[in-house]
Amino acid sequence: MGEKKINNMNYSHNNYSKKTGEPTRKIKNSHITLKSKEEKICSSCNKESNTKDNYCKFCGNELYEITSLRPLETKLDLKSKIKDISYHANKRGVFLTTFTTIFILFIIALIFKAIITIQFNDISYLINPAHIILALNLGQISVSMSTMMGSGFINANIGLLILLIIPILVLLISNLIFMRKRCRDSKTVLANSLGVGIFYGLILAILSIFTNVKTSSHSMLEYGYALEYSYEFFSVLLNGFVLGFICTYITTYKKSYEKENMYLSLFSNSIRTFILGYVLVLVILLVLTISDSSYLNELDMSSYSNGLNLFSILPQIASYMWAFANGISVTIINSTVSMFTLSSSSLFGDTKLMFYAMGALSMLILLLNGYKLRFKYNIDSIKPIIVFSIYYAFLMGMLALFSTFILDSNINFFNTTSYGATLIMQFKVLQAIVISFVYSFVISLIGYKLNSAD
Repeated sequence: MGEKKINNMNYSHNNYSKKTGEPTRKIKNSHITLKSKEEKICSSCNKESNTKDNYCKFCGNELYEITSLRPLETKLDLKSKIKDISYHANKRGVFLTTFTTIFILFIIALIFKAIITIQFNDISYLINPAHIILALNLGQISVSMSTMMGSGFINANIGLLILLIIPILVLLISNLIFMRKRCRDSKTVLANSLGVGIFYGLILAILSIFTNVKTSSHSMLEYGYALEYSYEFFSVLLNGFVLGFICTYITTYKKSYEKENMYLSLFSNSIRTFILGYVLVLVILLVLTISDSSYLNELDMSSYSNGLNLFSILPQIASYMWAFANGISVTIINSTVSMFTLSSSSLFGDTKLMFYAMGALSMLILLLNGYKLRFKYNIDSIKPIIVFSIYYAFLMGMLALFSTFILDSNINFFNTTSYGATLIMQFKVLQAIVISFVYSFVISLIGYKLNSAD
């Protein structure tokens, strides 16, 4: 602090000495400090400088790095993270998007309710608009029933992906109207996506509380019965959150945000890769089914080979095909297939070839994606591949969650002379996450390394 004047000029406002370059002020910073780099070879001009220098004396390049004084505080501070997300979220946009979606779904549910009343008047009193809204979001149903013949249950997870078209379209439209123009950066996109996901999921979960139905009769099939059913709270909560989050993210994330945050950029990349693979499989299946639908007979789905039934079941089969293509074992009614068991299965050669072709398609997509990631980030570290694979595995897990179709009962309620019924079409969530992570990591890494070799 002795150099406030040099050559009769006042330098008291300077932070560093004009003679030695040493600090002239005691500026306290409890968060960061400057740390000299161990290597004193300048990365700019490749010349060696003195170990005490902060700047290269040849080109002026920095020879220090900024480090944290409190490395222990880099751990997740949940409270501060929530405050930060809340600060960036557009609360008005989140509110308008969510309630507009629920309102439109309610109008659609009223239309479905009217159709059900006309076509199935005997059971229409058991269904209200809230049941229909939750069904469109693929909520899991729990049913129990008692008759003079005994008691039984049904665990129904009606994961018909075709039903998701309605809530997805409504969420996308609501986001385009109220949210897209309100997002100014990647942090805002993340905060708004979380806001809509949480809010939408909570509303669906609250609706599920009021869907419990109890009824009894003494006329059904000449036997008395007591029936109770409801939607599972946590099932609709999770479904609502995932739908709200992903639809908002897809709608509001812009390519210009990619340089702001590598993690969010890779999440966007994983969504695009996932959608590309699924859509290509769906299109290929549609073309193959139009020309020859015999493979449906082998999968015990011959009753869905034409008309609206075919339209409703193809998205379902496409999800199982895409899961198989990522190395996951899938169950389709009476057939369980994976890459390791397909060759020994009872399926015909043409059907096996179709499955193998889907596997080759997924390899090609992930290989090219890894190749492009190397171009995009241009770093030797495999961190982009690891992060991408984690996100991709999450999306495959969510596909497993939504596409699970299970009707499991210990009594056939509609035919009291026939007991026991199970219909399963699924691939397991945890298995999907683990296998798809390993698979996507290995294939994408090959593409990543092929690019670096070039």
